[in-house]
Amino acid sequence: MPGESNAWLTELIRAHQAEMAASIAARARQRIPLYAGMPPSQVQAIFERVYQVMAQSLASGDLTVMRAFMQQAIVERLQAGAPAPDLIALIPSLGDEVRAVVDRESATDPRQTAQALRQLQTLISNMRMIVSEINLSLLKTPPPNGG
Repeated sequence: MPGESNAWLTELIRAHQAEMAASIAARARQRIPLYAGMPPSQVQAIFERVYQVMAQSLASGDLTVMRAFMQQAIVERLQAGAPAPDLIALIPSLGDEVRAVVDRESATDPRQTAQALRQLQTLISNMRMIVSEINLSLLKTPPPNGG
């Protein structure tokens, strides 16, 4: 599954992860009270890690790392009080940031750009599905100690 457009998109994400993370961190701090209560640099670091994992998943063509990362990160956020719908709603914004970079840095090959955007959309859809699955699993599992 990894190909030339994957490599191009992966490198774009890696090269621009700090700027994308800063932008999405600002949005997250406006939309989600949990993030609003954190220092901006901490929120940015969280989203830099998300972009690192996105790049890694695209490079490998495998969602195993993404799933493991999301399992830990989303459970932590949910347990800290972040509403699942807010977290799920934020995921497309991650893709919007990448799309904006793709638009600015568009490859000379329009087919490569189109393929990269399809791969990005697939990744974003999978991320939403993973978060939804995690949330559903937590809702079905009774809390420990009857709490």
